[in-house]
Amino acid sequence: MALSEAGFVIVSGGGPGIVEAANKGAYDGKSSSIGLNIMLPHEKQANRYQNIGLAFRNFFAREVMFVKYPTAYFVMPGGFGTLNELIEDSNSNRQRPASTGYSGTSTILAGDSLIGFKTPS
Repeated sequence: MALSEAGFVIVSGGGPGIVEAANKGAYDGKSSSIGLNIMLPHEKQANRYQNIGLAFRNFFAREVMFVKYPTAYFVMPGGFGTLNELIEDSNSNRQRPASTGYSGTSTILAGDSLIGFKTPS
């Protein structure tokens, strides 16, 4: 909720779990809570803490929305979709992922493994 109170709009994948918590913090705060939901046959429903919920039929359009507008990324451990989106975002010329504190270095948590990589300069 602190990011919301500071005026940052929170954009998430719109599902349950940790992204629902991110949406709830924004929803309870003063900024907008946006969910970028994917429409899949076996996917969970969108969480209820979204001021704006966008539904996508394909991953590419959804990934473009994740890459195009953010000021910063916070990536939490997830499945292969999360890893794919992080790599896609990291390769974008427009943005850089949130750093681990070392200039130009990021860390991906994939399963139980930490993968370090350098972002393009």
